[in-house]
Amino acid sequence: MIIKASSITACKACRSTDLTWHTTNVNRSGIQEGRLRSGDVECLFFLGCELCSETLATVSADRVASLMNSQPVQPKADTDAVNPVAMEICVREGEFFPLNLSQQVWYGENPKVMQIARFAGQEMTAIADDSGAFKLDYMGHVVRGFSSIEEAKSAAPELARAVLERLRNLIQDV
Repeated sequence: MIIKASSITACKACRSTDLTWHTTNVNRSGIQEGRLRSGDVECLFFLGCELCSETLATVSADRVASLMNSQPVQPKADTDAVNPVAMEICVREGEFFPLNLSQQVWYGENPKVMQIARFAGQEMTAIADDSGAFKLDYMGHVVRGFSSIEEAKSAAPELARAVLERLRNLIQDV
C-alpha cells in the first residue's frame, strides 16, 4: 500500500501534529565504514513525530528529486514585494545613454559580414564566423548556425527576449 507522505498530518502513535522532515544517509551495501564509495550510500528523507519520535514516512532522495522535477515551479506570491509599477522608473537624461539611441536599427560598414543593432539599449552583433555561417552575440550570449545575415537578424528579437528573461531569472529576492 502506497501512502502519500504529503497527506500525513498527525502521528499515528500519539496523534501529535508536530511533524518534521529529516534526512539521513544509509549504507545498504554491507561494505565496512571507511571503504564506502558514493554509490554505496543512499540518502533518505523521513517524516518524524517530534513528540514521540515515531517515523511516519520514508522517501528516497531519488524519489524526492523526481517529484520536484516533475512539478512546474510556481512563482512566489510575495505580498511585501515592491510593485515595479509603483516605483517611478525614469530613463536617465543625456544624449549618450543607450536607451536614447535608435533601437533595433541595424548598421555596419560591411553589412554582408557584420551588422550591429541595439536591443533594450544593449548592442547585438550579427557577424559571419570562420565557417561562413552567421552568429548573433548579445550580452555575452551567442547563437550560431544562421545561413545568412538576414536570417540571423530575423532571430535577433527572440534572442534578446530569451537573454533578458534568462538574466531576469538569475535575480533572487533577498
